[in-house]
Amino acid sequence: MKKAIVWFIFAILLLSGNTVQKTVLEDVQLVSIYGYDYVNKNTVKGIISSPVIPLVENTPPKTEVFAAKAHTSKNTRQKLQGESPEPMVLGRLEALLYSKEIAKRGIFPMVTTMSQDPSLGRNVNLAIVDGSVEKMLDKEYPVSETPAEYVQDLLKHNSKDILPSYMTLHTFMDFYHDVGQDPILPLLVQKKDRIRIKGLALFDGDKYKGYIPYADCFVFKILNESFNNGMYEFKVDGHYLTIENLASKVEKDFKNGNSPKMVINIRLTGKITDAPGMELTNKQIKVIEDDLSHTVSKKGKSLVSKFQDMDVDPLGLVVRAGSQERHLNKKEWESKYYRTLPVEVKVHTEITQSGTIQ
Repeated sequence: MKKAIVWFIFAILLLSGNTVQKTVLEDVQLVSIYGYDYVNKNTVKGIISSPVIPLVENTPPKTEVFAAKAHTSKNTRQKLQGESPEPMVLGRLEALLYSKEIAKRGIFPMVTTMSQDPSLGRNVNLAIVDGSVEKMLDKEYPVSETPAEYVQDLLKHNSKDILPSYMTLHTFMDFYHDVGQDPILPLLVQKKDRIRIKGLALFDGDKYKGYIPYADCFVFKILNESFNNGMYEFKVDGHYLTIENLASKVEKDFKNGNSPKMVINIRLTGKITDAPGMELTNKQIKVIEDDLSHTVSKKGKSLVSKFQDMDVDPLGLVVRAGSQERHLNKKEWESKYYRTLPVEVKVHTEITQSGTIQ
């Protein structure tokens, strides 16, 4: 009898605990995206996107957007709290968005404020918006239930195949403070009822300097990091073909002799899965390997030249030189030699097998 009473009390407490948790969640305003728009040199607009869970079952969630102007990014949060019917909670924040106009003036103070919030996880994505953050968030998109879900899914799946794998709040802070490599972030743009990745935003420190288009992002990824399971389409002898399961291994080697230079060695492996109208003989595969090596090398050199002309270093070439030659003054190298440093991009490609060819 006593055991039955104990188990009965335990069950009541357990159910009560669940009810309390549910009530707490219903009594807060969960923020899924926090964004900032530029107003003028003294004013910034903070925007939050918050999901509204409907009371009726099997009804998709809606989004409520709040916006407030203030002189500092931190004060926008206080003003937004004044408009929200419930206390705002950032514990489930998925992305931070900054307009390009704000990024031109530097986003470090705003990013720092967010990074100091202990409730935020390490995987909050950062992105730049070419246009108005408020207009992007205050819209319904037929391809996704909420703008927050749309942005998060867009960044997540592209980081596997196209975009660099590090674009979070904490990696941005690490790059800015410790790594010495200029940060890069996705550049988003709204086109009617779609959100698209326009390219990669390039930074000098925390200031936006320009971007590389989406079509060049994969080659940048090849230059920047080793990865597996990529896909690339290019043209050979008038035919388009697709290489999948593309793996890249990259090494940066600084040669400090009478004529210092940086050599970026890239090894690509993959298989051809689609090559309409092409007969894939051993000779033709060798032509494809050479052509892909030439294409990536040429585009890679073009990107490096662009970075040097803009005086941005998203590949961390100065850091690499400094890690090999300890006596080098990295700040001096960055200011005096980076823009004129000769850079070679050497690519070796191996087609390991071919798939079904139409």
